[in-house]
Amino acid sequence: MKLSPLQLDTPQYPVVSIRAVPGVSEEMLDAPLPVSVRAQVLYDSDLSHMASLSIEQNDETQPYVVSIQVLTSFRIDIERCREAYKALNPEIVAVNIARILYASAREILAMVSARAPYGSAMLPGMTIEASDVDIKFETGKVDFILEHAFGLDPQRIQALRQQALAEKSESEVAEEAPKKRVKKLAVKL
Repeated sequence: MKLSPLQLDTPQYPVVSIRAVPGVSEEMLDAPLPVSVRAQVLYDSDLSHMASLSIEQNDETQPYVVSIQVLTSFRIDIERCREAYKALNPEIVAVNIARILYASAREILAMVSARAPYGSAMLPGMTIEASDVDIKFETGKVDFILEHAFGLDPQRIQALRQQALAEKSESEVAEEAPKKRVKKLAVKL
């Protein structure tokens, strides 16, 4: 067993709210709660990054109404990341941090609700992907962060930037092409 390349500071829970809803139907008691999840990671140039995750369940037909927010700062060990991940990038790190926070919030909810009227509230297992995490960088510091937190050299950063611009241009062309065809068809009719 090895240390994780992602070292979280102590997570904090500024919001943990659980309210039992009276008169819930029996079949609702054993199912995991349907929740909405929001995750955000902010990469900072001081290399102490921030992550937050919030979980909401406001459906009054469910056994519990829930609101949880968890925050933590974290650091990235570049050398351990290189060993652990094939391709070290901000998305992989952000997804892993969000997954850790979700698992943590899931356990907090189960523990806090254990003595509630319907027993432990269960959150569903979730697959958190890069598109589910709002990833931000300190303004004007993207290159510095990519170089110092993720170990990318300036040439690699430039190559990635050019690749992203090319992909963006291709997707814009693909989006515009059907619109142009539709307009031409409309003119002919």
